[in-house]
Amino acid sequence: VQFEIDGKTQDLSPVAWTSSQGGCPRGMILSEDGNVLIVGNQNSNSIAVFSIDPDSGWLGEPIQTLAAPTPVDFVFGADAG
Repeated sequence: VQFEIDGKTQDLSPVAWTSSQGGCPRGMILSEDGNVLIVGNQNSNSIAVFSIDPDSGWLGEPIQTLAAPTPVDFVFGADAG
């Protein structure tokens, strides 16, 4: 779901729903620059990569869908050591 934030009250209101392109969306992460959202669909063994419009903040169609066994969590720039 995509929300709009009320500038005065900071309340959230739902404005749009987007399919995660799979079953049981579990893990997700927003890129540090705010241009990409990655969603892992646990029960359908898939990952969907969405673009985010930098001007409007709206989620676009998936730019890539990948097969992956039980994706549940994501980290950018994790230290391997």
